[in-house]
Amino acid sequence: MHNVPYSQLTDYELVDKTQDIRGWPVQDQQGTTLGTVRELLVDTERERVTTLVLDSGQSLAAKDVILADHKVLFGMTRQGTAAAAGTAATAGTAATNHAVGNGAEQVLPVVEEVLRIGKREVNAGGVQVQTRIVSQPVEQQVQLREEHVSVERRPVNRQIDPATVAALRDQSVEVTAHAEEAVVAKVARVIEEIVIRKDVSQRTETIRDSVKHTEVRVNDDIDFDANAYRPHFDSRYAKSGYGYEQYAPAYRFGHSMHHDTRFHGKAWTDVEPQARTAWEEKNPGTWEGFKEAIQHAWTKVTGS
Repeated sequence: MHNVPYSQLTDYELVDKTQDIRGWPVQDQQGTTLGTVRELLVDTERERVTTLVLDSGQSLAAKDVILADHKVLFGMTRQGTAAAAGTAATAGTAATNHAVGNGAEQVLPVVEEVLRIGKREVNAGGVQVQTRIVSQPVEQQVQLREEHVSVERRPVNRQIDPATVAALRDQSVEVTAHAEEAVVAKVARVIEEIVIRKDVSQRTETIRDSVKHTEVRVNDDIDFDANAYRPHFDSRYAKSGYGYEQYAPAYRFGHSMHHDTRFHGKAWTDVEPQARTAWEEKNPGTWEGFKEAIQHAWTKVTGS
């Protein structure tokens, strides 16, 4: 993705926030105001501001403007602007990095996200069991026995039996009548049990996510001149059957070794074992074939 409006890049910010020139007026060499900076376009691969978009719709290349005191100057040389407006800076500012001057250092944090997976207890549902007492009408028939006493007087006319002379004396007879009545008694019986049980089980869940980390790419051969090693190639390898493109990485590797602090101030005999290990990490088994090219580049850079 190229030339994206800076206002849409939530993951980018200007290294020098004072160079957020949106809203600044733009003037040409004659001092005519061309408009106001409405947007900055960022080349996301180069991570640099490349274009200024004015509120008039006009677009200006960042390399063609110079920043003065809260205004943007277009079409002027840096010397002319410095004389007219004091200090000035070009507007091609980096969106994420900038150069470090002598005696200063810039620290770039190397960040790595670590996925930490823990556990927490959540409510996964449940059950509530309640009991209550309800009354239910019950009807049942029962047979009850009753005794009834009755007294009957029957007229008779017969001669008394001498044996019953005793009837002429006072007598008392008691007859008790009995009856059955219903007696209600309630007996509570357990007819069913409600069993509530909670079972615990284990399950394995696969967590899939992505973590971010900072990849560091160091370009330690910006001063590498491939053509500087062609004479050595022509004299040493021209008849080997391989082209310069096959040996250029070896020259580049030997050239870049002088940036490695491990090798500072050391002779080639001290450097060679570590250099061989580093080379064969990416080019296994090829050290002997490229050793001389690597050593030549090392010697040419370090002078040792």
